[in-house]
Amino acid sequence: MFSTIHSLSSLARVIQFALAFGSLGRLVQAADNDVQITDIFNVKTDSSKGSCAGKIDLLNFWLKDAREVASAPIAVAERALEYDQPSMEYMWTYFKILGMDESDTQTALNNLKAVKGFLDGTTPSDGKPSLYCNDGWQEMKQWESAPDSTRVERPVQQALQGKDTLWETFVGYYFRFFLKKNMDLTDTNTDVPPQYPWWVEDLKQYFFAPPEGGKTCESGSTLGSVLQQVSPRLLTLCLGNDGLGRKNLLEDTDSVNSEGELVEPRRTMSLTLYHEALHITIGSSSDDYAYDFDQITGKQDSFKTGSRIIVTEALQNPESYTHFALATWLETQYPAFTFTSGQSKSRD
Repeated sequence: MFSTIHSLSSLARVIQFALAFGSLGRLVQAADNDVQITDIFNVKTDSSKGSCAGKIDLLNFWLKDAREVASAPIAVAERALEYDQPSMEYMWTYFKILGMDESDTQTALNNLKAVKGFLDGTTPSDGKPSLYCNDGWQEMKQWESAPDSTRVERPVQQALQGKDTLWETFVGYYFRFFLKKNMDLTDTNTDVPPQYPWWVEDLKQYFFAPPEGGKTCESGSTLGSVLQQVSPRLLTLCLGNDGLGRKNLLEDTDSVNSEGELVEPRRTMSLTLYHEALHITIGSSSDDYAYDFDQITGKQDSFKTGSRIIVTEALQNPESYTHFALATWLETQYPAFTFTSGQSKSRD
C-alpha cells in the first residue's frame, strides 16, 4: 500500500509505472485496496499451466469490485427482516422470498455475510482456496493408468448418488473399486455419465468428472468454476474468455440517468469473483440454477431444471446473490432511484 511519496524522484517512478499500467487513478485505487487477492487465495503464479502470472493487478481490481458490492445487500436483507417494504421487494425479486419468510431471509443474510467475510480475508474452515487463471492445469487420466508412485495421494471426496463418500487412494492405481461401482451404475442408470480421474498436481489430489466436464474454460462464455471435490477448494478463472461481451469493471459501466435502465447489463466480468466466492462459502450445496435475470426472477424456466426457480434453489444460486448485490449497490450509487424490480425507478 502506498502511504507517503518521500521524494520527487520516487513520485516520478510511480507516475511512470502508472502510465504504463493504464492510469494513475487505477494504480492508486488498487494500492488502497487493503485486502489483496493473495490474502484470500493461494494464487498460482509460477510459469506452469494455469498460472496467474501477469494477472495479479487485474485480479485485485476484480476483488475490489467484489468487496465494493458486498455490504449493500447485507443492509437490505437486514431491513427486510424488519419488514421494510422496499427491502422485502428486493428479496422477492431475487430470491422469491415473501415478507413473512424470516427463516429464508435469514439464510440469505447468513450467506451474504459469509461471502463478505471471505472477501475481507476470513479463511474457510477447509483452508485457503487455490486460484488458477486458466484450465491448462486440468489433466484427465485413464482408469488403467498408473500415477507416479512418488506422489503422495490424499483421500478425496467423491459425491456419488447424492452422498459424500471418502475413498482412499492406493499408490500406483486409480479407483478400481469406484470404476466397478460406476460401471454398475451406468448399466442401470443412463443418467450417470462415465467418470474419469483428473489429477491436481499442486494439491496431489484427484477429482472426478466426465471427459467433457473437467475442462472448465472450453466454453467461451464460462468465466470460472469452483472445484468442490478437493480440499481446500480450487477456483479456476477463465480470463481468456469474453463473458459474452460484459464490461470488465464496475467503473466501466454506464451511469444511471433515467427510469427503466436495467441492472443486468451492468453485471461486470469482475463480479465473477463475487459469484465464485459464493460457491466457496455456500459450499457443495451451491448450484448454478439460473444465470440471466429472467431465469433468476422466475420469468423464464431455469436452464438447470426446466421449470421456474423456487426459493430453495435461489438461496443456493450464486448468480441470484450477484444480481441482488449489484442492484442494491447501484441504489447506493444512484440514491434518486430504486432497483427493486431489476430496473431503475424514480423514488418520486
